[in-house]
Amino acid sequence: EDLSAILDSYHYQHKLMPQEDVLRIAKAVANALDYAHAQGVIHRDVKPSNILLSKDGRVLLGDFGMALEVRDGSQGNAFGTPHYISPEQARRSADALPQSDIYSLGVILYEMLTGKVPFDDSTSEEIALKHIAQAPMSPSKVNTSLSKEIENVLLKALEKNAKNRYQSGAQLITALEEALQLKGSAKKLSLPPLPAGAP
Repeated sequence: EDLSAILDSYHYQHKLMPQEDVLRIAKAVANALDYAHAQGVIHRDVKPSNILLSKDGRVLLGDFGMALEVRDGSQGNAFGTPHYISPEQARRSADALPQSDIYSLGVILYEMLTGKVPFDDSTSEEIALKHIAQAPMSPSKVNTSLSKEIENVLLKALEKNAKNRYQSGAQLITALEEALQLKGSAKKLSLPPLPAGAP
């Protein structure tokens, strides 16, 4: 299953993914991004449908088809998926930074923890403009059970200025673990099942 299908299933059941599973998935994606960035590769299209969850519990980040090779100087103008692109990508895809992928992971975390993406509209252009200029709704207003600590982590990951975001996946996950107070628990979890009655 890809994460998009799993999130759709939780949405269908009017439920949110357990926070332990959110952390486990986010940690795996963050590790994959940090590895890619260390190799000079920026993914540029981090989104739930590119995150695969295998039956044995592994979490895989796929589809590097839009990746930007920093060392080779390849640029490209491919436009990422509107709901998950960073502000700098919304302006010009070739301006993507490693922190652009961290922003996209922040959008996914926002969605997993609230049930909604931070920005939505009827057109890709309007969504892109919101990423550039509009502050996201406070996560705790969407999901009133979220703590201020979790909200702060999400909002920092979604900072408009890349310099103000977490600079690596590891930094984001450390902050998320502390906010969720689940440090060390993610290793014991298995793949979250699809909710009963999912289409």
